[in-house]
This record gives sequence, C-alpha cells and structure tokens, in this order.
Amino acid sequence: MLKTGCAFAISICALAGTVLAGEDAPRTKPPYDDDPATVAKLEGLADRTGLKLDAAKLQGKDLEKWRQQFYRRGPENRNYCVKMAYNPDRRTAFFCGGNHGVPHKLADAWEYHLGSNTWTLLAPPEVGNPKGIIGLYGSVEKGREAAALEMVKKHVILEDGCLVTRETGGPINTLHTWDGLTYDPKVKRALWAAPGTGIGNDALARLYAEANGLKVEDVKAKLAPGIGNFWMYDFEKNRWKRHVGPGPYPQLRYTITMTFIPDLGKTLFYGQYNGETWTYDAVANKWAKLAAKGKGPGIEMMSAYSPKHKKLVSVQGKDTWTFDIATSTWAKVATDDRNQAHDARSFFGYDAGNDVFLLCQPGVADKVRAFSLEKNEWTTPEIKGDGPPGNKNLQGYYDPDRNVLVACEGLSVWVYRYAKHRK
Repeated sequence: MLKTGCAFAISICALAGTVLAGEDAPRTKPPYDDDPATVAKLEGLADRTGLKLDAAKLQGKDLEKWRQQFYRRGPENRNYCVKMAYNPDRRTAFFCGGNHGVPHKLADAWEYHLGSNTWTLLAPPEVGNPKGIIGLYGSVEKGREAAALEMVKKHVILEDGCLVTRETGGPINTLHTWDGLTYDPKVKRALWAAPGTGIGNDALARLYAEANGLKVEDVKAKLAPGIGNFWMYDFEKNRWKRHVGPGPYPQLRYTITMTFIPDLGKTLFYGQYNGETWTYDAVANKWAKLAAKGKGPGIEMMSAYSPKHKKLVSVQGKDTWTFDIATSTWAKVATDDRNQAHDARSFFGYDAGNDVFLLCQPGVADKVRAFSLEKNEWTTPEIKGDGPPGNKNLQGYYDPDRNVLVACEGLSVWVYRYAKHRK
C-alpha cells in the first residue's frame, strides 16, 4: 500500500515548457510498502511456475467517485492497451490508454505495485467519458454541441501553450497505447506516443474559443509548437505534460513501438506506417531521425531491449526482428508459427538475468514463449502451477526486481517465473 504521507493531490502548477534537464539520478525510495505475504509467495516461486495472486487492492485519488461507473474491477482491460511500462524508481508499472469498449476513452493514469499487489489511480478521468460528445480530434458529435462547450468551458485550460485538462494536464479524449509506452529514468517520466489525442489542434482551439468567448486566431496564436499527441507523465506532480518544442519530430500514427535504451540515454521510436526510426532525448527535448538500414516489423509489433546484446528485439505475428543500436540496422532474424505476437493480445519483455525474451500470449496454445538471441531460437517453456488468465485482452509487463512476468485481468493477477537468477 502507499505509505502514509504520500499525497494523491494533483498539483495545478504549470510544468516547465521543456523536459527537466539533468543526468541520471539515484533510484528513489519506492512510495509503497511491500506486503510480506505477497513477497513470500514471489520469493518462493520455482522455475517454470505460474501463480495466481489474491485479488489486487485498489486505492487512489477520487477512486470512489468513479469506481461504480468505470473501475469495479480496477482499471479494467483495454484493447490495444496491453503494455505496462515498468518504473524502476517506484518499483511499479505504469498504465494508461483509451478503449473501444468499456471503460471507453478515459484520460486517466494508473500504476501497479507487485510487492503489495496494489493498483493505484494516480490521475482520475477528469471529464469522465467524452465518448459521444467530443471526438478524438476535437470534433463534436451531432446534437451534442452544448454539452461539448460546457465540457470544454469547465475542464480545459490553455497552459504552457497547450490546451489541456484543468486538474490533470492531460488530453480530453484518448486512443490506445499500442506499444508506444515507456519510462525514461533520466527525467523520471512515463512517455506515451498517443495518436488520436491531438488536443492542441485547430478543431479544439475553435471549440475552446467559442466556449470562452474568445477569437479563434487569438487562441491559435498562443499555442506552442510541439507534437500534439505525445504526452509525458510526471510522477512527482501527478500531472500530464504535452510535448512542447521545435521540430523536427516524427509523425505519430497508429501502431508504433517505443522503448527507452539505457545505452543511448534516449528513447527509440519506430513507426511501421512509414518505416522511420527516431530517437528522443528527453533531457535535451530533442528528436533525431536515424538513417536506419533494413526493413523493420509490420503492424501491431512489440519490442524489448537487451543491454547485453545492445539490440532491440521486436515481435509481430510469427516473425522476429532485431535493431542493432551500434549500426542502426533492422534485420528479420526468426520466424516461428507458434508465435501470435500482437500488441492487443500479448505482451513482451526481457529477463536480463536469464538473457531471454519472454512473450506472453494467453489466447493461444503456447501461452508463454521464450526467445534466445544468443541461439536465435524460440522455445515453449513449461508452465507448472497456475496457468495465465484466459482473457486475451489483459495488461502485462516483466518485473525485473521480482523476476516474473505479470499479467493483470481486472483485479486478478498472475505471475510466471521462467527461472531464478543464479548468483
């Protein structure tokens, strides 16, 4: 559970227009206390063994206000929002993103702490569910003009050159995360490449101007340059921040992959729609397009990075690619028909202690698969004990501190240990 004195209050102070500068900071003391019983189960977990934990606990800001409407089973599963971004500083995994079905287009933020088996609502969905009122790009549903203007008047402000929600600093409407979610330890923020959340666009500027009796051209003149659908979550302030800064920067469209690369101190970004590979230096707030060689993966890919091999490994369908950091080269390295990797139905991580990449795909026969980059080979490890949840639309990540895969389906949490780390 969250330690006493760690407030959930959301600051409404404006963040700096650029990302905080600085070098690597020491890992801070996590804000959560471990639950001894949960930790004992995790420490006692044998090799090739799965375990279903007790129902996860729920807590957070304004949780009871929204619980019956959206969060009866926690953040709920959200299609194309499977990836959880691990935060080593807090020992938690960050989760966000909008859904086609329930709970719809919530601009909320969550984190899960395995040591206490607790979901925490960090930033509540300030406007509730905008579905049916305001569309993804600021469009208004027919017949809902009055409701849209009221929503914008009450909840949207112009802050640091961006139109954002008043209390949480985020978007009004959201789409998915796909594989475009990661954590940057250099600035201690989660990064989300979020196509469909371009809240600083012309349509919303017109809506904001009308709601506040302003001239559209005056509102547009105050909007800062930047990527309208690239967001950062500041854990200290419990507040979103939209990207602001000069170009060049990539075009954000659907189905992308994004992973922080410790050897570069930057985040690697790849979009299958145009085949471009970029890096983002959050400290300098600067994007750079790489002259990448080779052809990368296709739609709905997922990625994880190996510091040992200095390669990013991406999976999509039955195929596996690598991106060599030293040579900026994409290469297709394996094909295995038992893989059905897809960013809406599976998740992917790297177990550094065993030098193995792990793919969890609960909806198919081979529910966990392991890839050795050393051998360039996929295998299906045994699953002793409890099997994974049956729902293919879940959330998940690899927890390096506890050395387990973690799959969440509502309040149900399943963990799997490939092998203990040998000293």
